[in-house]
This record gives sequence, C-alpha cells and structure tokens, in this order.
Amino acid sequence: MTLEQHQTAEATEPQAHYSPEEAGEILRIAAHLQDNTITAEQLRAIAREAGVSDENLERAVQQYEQSRQAEAQLRQQTIARRKRRFKVFALFSAVIVAMFAFVASFLFIEYMSSPSRYSGLGFGQSQSTYFGRKLLTSSQHCKVYKEQVDGLNSKERIIIQWADGREHVVSAEFSLVVSAFVAPSEKRVAIYDEGTGDVWLIDADTNALTWTARRGWMLLYPDTQVQVQVSYNDPLVGWSSNGKEDVLLIRLANGSIEEIPIPAK
Repeated sequence: MTLEQHQTAEATEPQAHYSPEEAGEILRIAAHLQDNTITAEQLRAIAREAGVSDENLERAVQQYEQSRQAEAQLRQQTIARRKRRFKVFALFSAVIVAMFAFVASFLFIEYMSSPSRYSGLGFGQSQSTYFGRKLLTSSQHCKVYKEQVDGLNSKERIIIQWADGREHVVSAEFSLVVSAFVAPSEKRVAIYDEGTGDVWLIDADTNALTWTARRGWMLLYPDTQVQVQVSYNDPLVGWSSNGKEDVLLIRLANGSIEEIPIPAK
C-alpha cells in the first residue's frame, strides 16, 4: 500500500469521539505518563485543537483555581481546629494536674500541722489501724484503747481493758480522741476529744461519763466564783495526786496548769 493509499484509508476510517470529561482524563493520564507538567500556553493549544474557546478555557481555569484554593483553606481550617482542640485539652489537663497538686499539698500541710487529728484514720503512726484498736495509754492494771465504730461517720469508742481480762466499752461515741490518761488511783480515765475540744472523765468501774472542760471555754469555781480560760491547744495534761485525791491537770490559755482535785468515791 502506497503512502497516498494509507492516508486515504485513515481519512475514511471512523473517528472516535470523547466527552470533555473523558478528554480531560486522557490528557491527565498522558501528562502523568510523560512525567511532566503542562504550561498554560500548552493547555490553550490543546484546548484550541479540541475546539474549546479561550474564554471558556479561562473560566475553567478560574473555577479550578477557586476549587483548589477552597480545598487548601479547608485543610488549613481543619489543622487550625485540631491545634485549638489540642491547646484546650492541654490547658484542661494542666488545670486538673494543678488542682490535684494543690489538694495534695493542702492535705499534706494540714496533716503536718496536726498529725494527731488523722492518727485514727490510718495515716502517720504505724500503730494506727483502720477499724482496729489503737492503744491510747496504759497503767499497771489496765489499758485504754480506741477503735472506730464504722467508716461512714468515723466515730470512735473507748475500751478499758483490765489485767484480769475484764473489758468495759464506754457507751458514748467520740469524734477524734487523741490522748488519754489513767488516774494514779486507776479509778478514772481522762480523755481529750480533739474533734469536739471536750475533756471527759470516765469512771473505770461503771463507765460513767462526766464532762469536765472544753478548749477555749471558761472554768468556773463555784466556791470562789473565779473563772479561768482553758487553752485552745491540747488542754488535757494528765494527772497528779495530792496524797488523798486524784488531781486532774488542765492547761490554761495563759500557759499555766490548773489543778482540779477529783474527790475519791
């Protein structure tokens, strides 16, 4: 077949037709296979060959650029939102950590300022046992314990245990007993409830309870009408004896020790 005949055959063969979308996809594939980019001028030349006017091409380019800019803005907004969320989360986490640190510091300072207040709750001293008995004091023939009644109201009760095995449980409940002293005669036990500030006397035989003093309050002696103020801090000092009676020792606000004789039964 001669060249003229070949050209005539190609001219008479039916030409394939492609939609604009198909043409664009074909050009995209061709550019990718060529591993090169197409300049704006080349794009115009291709469009003219395809019968696309320059005006329509420019409008198409503008729409494409607007779409690409919109996608870029959307990506930037998404990144910005993620950054803001991360900053808020980081700030929230820092606030939570700071709150925990503040509470822990406050509890530590509070405990260090008054460790006896928490001695019955399982902190500090090794002999403290939650719900278990804790020895407050002892004498030759008896021991005085405290134990928690339950874990809801943290109330405490006092137990007096004798060397012969007898055991007396005081019927009243206390808030936070931090100290106890057995009288020289072993007939009474004095306790100090730091939770309420009260000093109590317990009859070691009958468990009868007698209120004696409260921190910061005034003591009145009916015989002399003299009033003295009880100390705000650890008013219960202990016991002594005058040879006939047990003498309760109470610390006053001025730092002196007041001696209160307790008549023998």
